[in-house]
Amino acid sequence: MKTVKTLEERIGDLILISCPLLGGSDIIEVRLHAVETAGLWLETNKFTELLHAERPSEKDAVPVVFVPFARIDFVLSRTL
Repeated sequence: MKTVKTLEERIGDLILISCPLLGGSDIIEVRLHAVETAGLWLETNKFTELLHAERPSEKDAVPVVFVPFARIDFVLSRTL
């Protein structure tokens, strides 16, 4: 039987989520940076591009955003 990795085991991986706060009605790909009791720390291309456009001097910075679980509709994962 195939198993699904936990979110903690997926830290550093790209995952797919449905989160109206970040992607409207779209399913978006994000990089998972950390898992907390109340939500996830995520890296999105949208915020990275926004930061680099607004602050070119921070072109090497990669912003992460905390999203509470209550704002995430679902996370898609693959089995191993």
